[in-house]
Amino acid sequence: MKAFKYIASTLLVIALMAAGLLWYIGFFARFVVVEKIVGPYTIVYREVTDDKTNSSEVMNQLFSSLRSDGFKPQKGMCIYFDNSNNKNSKKYHGRTGCVIEGEDTTRLKDYLLKYKVLNIEEQLAVAAEFPYQNNFSMLSGMFRVYPAIKRYCKTKRFQMQPIIEIYDNPGHKITYIMPITTDRIENTEIQMPVVDTIPSPLP
Repeated sequence: MKAFKYIASTLLVIALMAAGLLWYIGFFARFVVVEKIVGPYTIVYREVTDDKTNSSEVMNQLFSSLRSDGFKPQKGMCIYFDNSNNKNSKKYHGRTGCVIEGEDTTRLKDYLLKYKVLNIEEQLAVAAEFPYQNNFSMLSGMFRVYPAIKRYCKTKRFQMQPIIEIYDNPGHKITYIMPITTDRIENTEIQMPVVDTIPSPLP
């Protein structure tokens, strides 16, 4: 009986710790998928292929390189072109980098031979914001936000496009952006936002 109580208590502690971790990284967070104007963004990036685990490393390298050149990037970025909503696949092609803001965008013209630059114009997009604490938050967002955006686009008959992820370190949030293209199936009536939430097991 004592052994059973000990095992039960241990399992309860582990379950509470796991629930606490999931709560911390935002897995139970409430978020809303909406249509809104986003951008413009100036991105310094590198192409990344083969393994999703490389994207964080490449992003950190770019942060370090840009800061050594006097830039002050605060936000990271990834665009997944392949298998972005396939949670079981590590193989992909994408771009990862840093968002350049403010006066740094003017200085960037002197570094065009060193860095690849992507300019994303202001545009209408499907978007959602999700809490960002660490890399586990990115994984939670992939499990939670990608399916919600896919459902929203299916409801609105939008063509799925590669999703841009912007990691706002100071703001502790990830912004997911899917541009709305002009070749979508017509469905012009704006619907209510899609709210995706999982009830938290914590008080």
